[in-house]
Amino acid sequence: MIQLEKACEIANIPTRIYHGLLDEVVDVNYAITIYKELKKCNAKDVKLTIFDDANHDSWTRVYDNAAIYDWMLQQKKTNTNK
Repeated sequence: MIQLEKACEIANIPTRIYHGLLDEVVDVNYAITIYKELKKCNAKDVKLTIFDDANHDSWTRVYDNAAIYDWMLQQKKTNTNK
């Protein structure tokens, strides 16, 4: 998990946040808060998905869907050391 005060450090990294609404291990409000912090930092490519019926294991649904792999393979590293 990223600390809220460091959110802007990853604002230029394409980010997908997935969380189960019924998660009893990590509060769903953390995902919502970090999403909002990234948006405040002008993150251009950040999306939040909350699964209403998922608990802590929201990753199974994500990794069982080919769309996440398609998205990951589309990402390109850009040189930010200019």
